[in-house]
Amino acid sequence: MAIDPVPAITEAEATGETAEIYADIRATLGIGVVNLIWRHLATMEGALPWVWSAIKPVYVSGAAAREAADLFDGLGLPDMPAFPAPALRLAGVGDTDRETVIAILDSYNRGNSLNLIALSTLAAKPSGEAPTSSTNAVEAVSRTIPPLPSMDALEPDLRDLVLALSDLGAGPEDRIIPSLYRHLSDWPGYLGLIWSVIGPMHHDGRLKVLMERGWDAAHKHAGRISDQVALGPEPPSAAEALAGIEEFKRTAISRMVPVAMIIRRMMG
Repeated sequence: MAIDPVPAITEAEATGETAEIYADIRATLGIGVVNLIWRHLATMEGALPWVWSAIKPVYVSGAAAREAADLFDGLGLPDMPAFPAPALRLAGVGDTDRETVIAILDSYNRGNSLNLIALSTLAAKPSGEAPTSSTNAVEAVSRTIPPLPSMDALEPDLRDLVLALSDLGAGPEDRIIPSLYRHLSDWPGYLGLIWSVIGPMHHDGRLKVLMERGWDAAHKHAGRISDQVALGPEPPSAAEALAGIEEFKRTAISRMVPVAMIIRRMMG
């Protein structure tokens, strides 16, 4: 029985229009993975093409990437030391693996931040503020990353560690298991390093502060560019899709934006 409580169509399972949109998402966002929110929307009748066609313009124009870079700059992430190379090697992350781990982190950082901004435009009213004038942008990822393993494929202790990491920053009603930890499961020792960093931040409340800061900032940034999006005729699943988007934004995405960025900075 599948352990993941959120239904999704995996990239390997996707066919027809869904596979075409997945490929378009990867190419447009410049990442090597289709984030879980899109895989979840694909399970709802008409939701994936409805949402994607509405917000694709803010990805294509670069507006979402510029706002996402501005969001990162304003999060006030803690200044953490880089993982020492021997610690990474002892955790199973050698020199070659390090580049793959970085590519995975960069894919999720770009995907989560752009999606948080772009999906927030669906509910944000135009703020009247000009879009950011920054020339920075969250960069595309060219390196190929390994496929995402299923939760069922993980051995018990590794699966339990992924679930324990997923609980960091989560509320009692949160049911979404972020895909990043599973994507890093080829390096169990590295997941242990992540726990040693993020666990204390969850325990003392710093992670919650960063999550709330990112949530608030996302809506501010989305209001700057929300006039660039427009939803077309509603599919039968419109209400379910919008509710799912709000759940993902509020829980998994706002949680993983600071987490993945902190870990990425610690990779040097």
